[in-house]
Amino acid sequence: MPKQTEKILKKIEFLKRRAGYSDRDIAKALQISPSGYSRIKNNQRRLTIEHLEKLADFFKVPFFYLFFTEGDLESLSFAGNLKTYLKEKNWTYEELAKHIGLNVLRVIELSQGATPTKEEVRRIISTLGIKLTGHNTIDGRVELIKLLLEELELDESRIAVILEYIEQN
Repeated sequence: MPKQTEKILKKIEFLKRRAGYSDRDIAKALQISPSGYSRIKNNQRRLTIEHLEKLADFFKVPFFYLFFTEGDLESLSFAGNLKTYLKEKNWTYEELAKHIGLNVLRVIELSQGATPTKEEVRRIISTLGIKLTGHNTIDGRVELIKLLLEELELDESRIAVILEYIEQN
């Protein structure tokens, strides 16, 4: 089974358990038989982009959420990257707060997932010396989603439509 398909199926299992759904519920949401869903889970039937769209709607999650484990999402988040850069520089929250002129409590909030302002992002990037190119961006979700969609062997026009939708929302 391709690694990405395995990740997606694990995410579906997680969401299913959290919401208290059964495999039959998932099959119904996909508009396929329970045995059809079983074949998907056993890598005997391909999980399609249409299936993923239906599942995102069913679970009321953003489409891209199905592609990532919680660890992946943390590594893509501003908070996750902030923690990584602080660790690399061997800085405390207090040291960063002092360098960028923010209250230490605000820096802690940012490290726990609060949404930074554009000015806060600019200050942090400048202070920590973060280069915003390719996959080293603070928030590289779009690039990673593109790679994942390519791995699913979608045609370029379909990928472009999905990426445009993601960027607009």
